[in-house]
Amino acid sequence: TVNQLSWNQNSIDAFKEKKVAVIENSATEAFLEQRFFKKLKAYQTLEECRVALADGTVEAVSHDEPQLKHITQLDTLNLFETLPISYNSQLYAFGFSEALPESVKEEISNELLKVIESTDWKVLLSEYDLLKD
Repeated sequence: TVNQLSWNQNSIDAFKEKKVAVIENSATEAFLEQRFFKKLKAYQTLEECRVALADGTVEAVSHDEPQLKHITQLDTLNLFETLPISYNSQLYAFGFSEALPESVKEEISNELLKVIESTDWKVLLSEYDLLKD
């Protein structure tokens, strides 16, 4: 998310020399540090990142796309925008205890599949501009 763009923002590399807010000890912070982003500013919360962006302490915020898009949607003054740049995609999963019966694991998996294949799920993703082709 950025508030004023006066540089080429077509790739993540455009932000290497910019002050970028991240959540402290996050996967995003580690990812950007490993790619030699030198001007990262770590904050405890996303709200602290948003305030730093609003007051000009940083020039961008790098965080989970759904949360950034949510902040952008709540921004009635149009101070922020979320750029169409994605990187470091992460897949999440549920871990089950080995003691959990296989039938329960299968039931949970099937219910999750029903949800993510449903129209309601697609509508929800669309509301946050997260529907991917």
